[in-house]
Parts: sequence; C-alpha cells; structure tokens
Amino acid sequence: MGPSRRFKGQSLYHRIHRTRGGSELHAQAYLKLNDTQGAIDAYKKAIKLDPGRDDTHTALGNLYFYEKRYQEAQQEYEQAVKLNPSAANRFL
Repeated sequence: MGPSRRFKGQSLYHRIHRTRGGSELHAQAYLKLNDTQGAIDAYKKAIKLDPGRDDTHTALGNLYFYEKRYQEAQQEYEQAVKLNPSAANRFL
C-alpha cells in the first residue's frame, strides 16, 4: 500500500504526528511555546514509536535535566548509552 492510500483522509497534522520525526518536531514546537509537558509527551511518543533511537532518549534526558528532574534524566541518559555506547557526548 503506497503512502497516499495509507494516509487517505488524514490531515497533514495526523500524517506527521504519527511518525517518530513528527513527534520530535512537535516536541520542538512545544518547547518554543514554553510547554515543557507537551514536549515531554511528544518525546515519549517518539520513543514509543522508535525505542531504539538514542538521540531521542538524550533529548528527553536533556529536557528532564533542564526541569531539574534529575532521576528521570539519568534514566534516559543510561538508556541512550545502552543503545549507543560509542556516542561520546552523553553526560554533562
């Protein structure tokens, strides 16, 4: 089934939001609107759609760290390292 048939009848918003990249774009938009919880929810959705992306875990960890939610930040950073131990820039 081609992409046009799969998304037939769906708005562009729904087409984008159903992808990991779309969820990350939403997270960035929420951050620009100073909606931290919206950004956290969008990153969590991105992780649910593609749990193997270490960069999304790192981004969520950075957001938790900024919000002084250090234990949650550490969990995300640890998951990122498990997924990609060769990445050098995980911890501050």
